[in-house]
Amino acid sequence: MALTGEVSVLHERLDTIERLLEVKGILSATEIEAYEPDAKVTKYSFA
Repeated sequence: MALTGEVSVLHERLDTIERLLEVKGILSATEIEAYEPDAKVTKYSFA
């Protein structure tokens, strides 16, 4: 149950960040969805 709560909080925070980025004109939802990490990012993120 604790993990479910933590995932829920993370989901809400990520949603908030994505909305703020879009409202401030920094990134659009389309840019976020289309993002594909390069090899360097993949190496460190998924290692």
